[in-house]
Amino acid sequence: MEDLSVEVLEELKEKFAAERAAKLEALGKIIAKTRDEAVAARKQSGFETQWKEDEEFYEGIDDLNRNTHTYLKPRSDTGGLVQPKLNKNDAQCIEFLNITRPFVDAGSARMGDILLPANDWNFAIKATPVPEFEEHEDSDKKILDPKTNQPFVLGDVIKDRNKQVGATVAKAERRIKDWLTQCGYKKESRKVIDGAAMVGTGVMYGPYPDKQITKVLKGTELIIEETIVPKSMFISHWDFFPDMNCGEDIQNGDYVFRRGYLTSRQLAGLIDVPGYESDAIRKVLEEGPGMRNETGKDVTAHDDRFETWFYHGTIKSHELKELDASYAEGSSEEDDHSYVSSIVVLVNKTVIKGVKDPLDNYGYPFDVMIWKRVPGKPFGIGIAREGRVAQKTVLAAFRTLMENMGLASIPMLAILRAAIDPADGDWTLRKGKQWDIKEDSGITNINQAIQTLIIPAMQAELQALIEFGMKAMEDSTGITFLMQGQQGAAPDTVGGMQMMLRSSSTVLRREARIYDENVTEPHITRYYGWLLMHGEDEEKGDLLIEASGSSQLAELEMQAMQLPVLAQIAANPAAEMSFKKIAREMLRAAHYDPDKFDLDEEEKKALSEAKPPEDPRIVAAQIRAQTDEKIAAQNAQVKQMEIKTDSDRDAIFENGVAQRTQATLDAKAHEVDMKYQLALLDYANREKISLNDAKVQLTRDVMKINSTKELAAQHAPAKDLPTPPVEPPGKAEVGESFTQ
Repeated sequence: MEDLSVEVLEELKEKFAAERAAKLEALGKIIAKTRDEAVAARKQSGFETQWKEDEEFYEGIDDLNRNTHTYLKPRSDTGGLVQPKLNKNDAQCIEFLNITRPFVDAGSARMGDILLPANDWNFAIKATPVPEFEEHEDSDKKILDPKTNQPFVLGDVIKDRNKQVGATVAKAERRIKDWLTQCGYKKESRKVIDGAAMVGTGVMYGPYPDKQITKVLKGTELIIEETIVPKSMFISHWDFFPDMNCGEDIQNGDYVFRRGYLTSRQLAGLIDVPGYESDAIRKVLEEGPGMRNETGKDVTAHDDRFETWFYHGTIKSHELKELDASYAEGSSEEDDHSYVSSIVVLVNKTVIKGVKDPLDNYGYPFDVMIWKRVPGKPFGIGIAREGRVAQKTVLAAFRTLMENMGLASIPMLAILRAAIDPADGDWTLRKGKQWDIKEDSGITNINQAIQTLIIPAMQAELQALIEFGMKAMEDSTGITFLMQGQQGAAPDTVGGMQMMLRSSSTVLRREARIYDENVTEPHITRYYGWLLMHGEDEEKGDLLIEASGSSQLAELEMQAMQLPVLAQIAANPAAEMSFKKIAREMLRAAHYDPDKFDLDEEEKKALSEAKPPEDPRIVAAQIRAQTDEKIAAQNAQVKQMEIKTDSDRDAIFENGVAQRTQATLDAKAHEVDMKYQLALLDYANREKISLNDAKVQLTRDVMKINSTKELAAQHAPAKDLPTPPVEPPGKAEVGESFTQ
């Protein structure tokens, strides 16, 4: 009887297993059909073609040089990879002058610097405002407690409540930021920005549960703990398949598929793992990885990995019960025909896992960042697509320039072979080659047998076209050379530079706001939902995610130029501004951590023990007094210099007058001497005597005149005076000149 019961139980068990397998197989076919529709719909939308073209332009690939980027297996066992030979004209240039990559990288890098600074976050968590509490926070009104019959001040109670809420907010924010730091949120966000800048679409996935192993040393014992933590990661746009009927918001669609890849070893490692269907995994391993959808960029038919599809959507309640035991325990039979938001893992067409979506109230765990929206579509277009025409213009002009310079640099030759022969019998041209002119050719000049054809160089015209394409790239993308670190034709004035920087950052501010709305706010809100489900009680509260940090950081980038001016204003005590706060903002704008520059305990102690600074007003008065004293001393010194200068000027004038007087006297004396010499010569000629005799005679006469003057002065009678040789003109009678 016992054996019969065991057989019945075994039959019932096999029956239930067969029925369950049939249900899962039917569910797998339904989800696989939906997956195929999602893959076909995305392909028909045309975005995959645009993505491939944009990524090729970013990598510098087009139809002319595509084969040069392809490598083939060698014919020998020991040879390396080889490139296929090109069937092209040797005169055709296939090089790709890539301006798409630097423009995409510049836009992505600038967005990353602004949105994801090294020492800051692009969001903040605040308590949900309660107008009733805020209105009475400063109230002095006393209210009687009905329980204790004791009065209390309303404002004090509200302040205590706000203090507790503030502590809850701080703990919640610290916990969420700790989770984001552990999963490398900023690194994954930069990948999202890179994808959005290049093809217009970047996808962030999370939070999703993952294991975290921590090692703690307690005393001499090493304890290894395994916990479940939320994580975020970047999803390639090639592996993202939303419902294309969702419009511009994927949350409006019926489902979202995410594709991944597992090797046979990874898939086999999931056997006997709780939550996974071991029999289904064994079935998939027997089928092999042949069933795939080749829509990925780097996926080929020779890939030995298994395509793994994660379906985020709704399934019937009774189907989920077969997959999720925890859900089956908490549901009733009345819910069997209702639809439940679930996550189902599919390999080939077989379901290997299914669970209820833990964050179904927060929508699909995907956030899509678009660079520029496409009306009615969940995907956007990026910098590579916006600048495609400009890239083609530059590329065509560059290749034409290279081909033109190749033709213009080496002239073409026209040779009359009937008239000449190469001396060495070889018609190949080379340096120093000799030619023999045939005697019966009738030509005497080698130039008649060899003619050259010069192709004109169009360098100036083609370079102008390249510059036009560069300018068109700036205009079409909004990414200027100034954002790439090149000043170009930027103005030299501060005001002009500020205007240009503000204009060049318009695109960045727009992208910052899009990132706030599409990624930061919904993503951090789901982390807040995870916190409410799995966090500590002291971290839970009615909180609000403020995702305006990105826009504020973008504005901070523009305000960084004004901070030095504000620092100068804050140095004046009358401004009543905090120089410390301005200094911290300056460090943050320069991408430094302000906390690293804070004083340590020893420095604070030394500063507190130092002599306190004097009153700024007293210091200012002392400075003014010292300044006035210095100015007075300088004025006195200048006055003394002026007096000395006036005295020196008077002395110089007097010396000049004396020198001029002396020069006049010397000139008069010289004139008298010359007259004396002339009179002496005249006297000698008149008396017909020699010059020496004339001098003796004149000397004698002078002595006689002097004697007469002396005697006349003594009142001697005129008869006793000698007769002068010369009578001076006057009124005296003749011979009486010295007495009258």
